[in-house]
Amino acid sequence: MKKRTATPRKKSPVNRIPQRSRKTSHRKVSAASKVSAGQKSAGANRSEGIRLFQLVGRPTAEQFIRVYGERGPKMTWEERAAAGIPAEKFRSALAAAMRKWREVREQLSEIHQLFQVSGRGRRGQRLSRVNSVRALSETCSGTVSQRIVTE
Repeated sequence: MKKRTATPRKKSPVNRIPQRSRKTSHRKVSAASKVSAGQKSAGANRSEGIRLFQLVGRPTAEQFIRVYGERGPKMTWEERAAAGIPAEKFRSALAAAMRKWREVREQLSEIHQLFQVSGRGRRGQRLSRVNSVRALSETCSGTVSQRIVTE
């Protein structure tokens, strides 16, 4: 003999989602798709940033820091251009920063050798050398954009 009562079917997870009316879903889509006239879409901005990143040769974070300072990797390309070095001039600015870095490193090694040779002199001589090292390191700590502005 057959069963006369039907067992209730369980609803699938898809059927459990509340259905929205067409009006509300249409309003949400139209509100989300509006972009003001002066702005580009997020995808366009991102692709432009990637294009400029590839243009300058995929620099590392350290290279950005050498040219633009501590905030260099976090800045946008518009902010970097406002700082004085646009993407097109990044390579030349990096080369200048590396030359300056090498010069300073050579000067510091010379000063270090002076400490090695005559480190046991009078206290006054030692302090004057320390002050010269501090002054040299302070001149080295500035970024290329700051040096360009001051020159």
